[in-house]
Amino acid sequence: ISNQCNSLLQLLGLSVSLVGWVCSIVATVLPQWQTKNTDLLQMENFFVGIWESCVAQEEGPTQCKWYSSLLSLPAHIQVARILMCTSITFGLLGTLVSILGLTCVSYCSKDEAVKRRLTTSGGVLFLFAGITTFIPVSYVAHVTVVEFMDPTVPEVVPRWEFGEALFSGWIGSFLLLIGGIVLVTSHCCFRKFSVPLSLNRPVWVTLRQKTEYV
Repeated sequence: ISNQCNSLLQLLGLSVSLVGWVCSIVATVLPQWQTKNTDLLQMENFFVGIWESCVAQEEGPTQCKWYSSLLSLPAHIQVARILMCTSITFGLLGTLVSILGLTCVSYCSKDEAVKRRLTTSGGVLFLFAGITTFIPVSYVAHVTVVEFMDPTVPEVVPRWEFGEALFSGWIGSFLLLIGGIVLVTSHCCFRKFSVPLSLNRPVWVTLRQKTEYV
């Protein structure tokens, strides 16, 4: 029963982590990290991502343009690029290691100690993936709030707001953290404890032997 519960817990942690990893990839690809809609041109919406900037027209196609220079990008965009790519790499490695460490998978090894190390390592990689997703998303959100609340900017000037990619990144980071914790603690919850055998003979046997000698 403990092995079945352990396997179900591992599959649950891996499934949650995979969903979080997909959300992190979606956040990386989406251009809607910051959105802006002007009052003068209400038919157009502006999107800014970590790879490109787009203009969406209500009755026309969406036009996007890749950033031409890396050095001219703002600091929060550069940090987001590096950390999001790092998060995707951690998620890929965590997926591969966790699959090999599953109790129901006997491809790599049947040793319980090796399986435990692989599952724990996969969970730690997912934790790193969640952290490296949460940091850039929160950093971009912080920059957006600071620029939005800037008192030196006139109220008539349109300002950037949160985009869908930020929410996808937050959801992905939390799922990666939850899945990583479940994988790391999966072996601790259903670990088998062996009861040591007592080498001392029962008291009634000793008393019986003494009575026979008398």
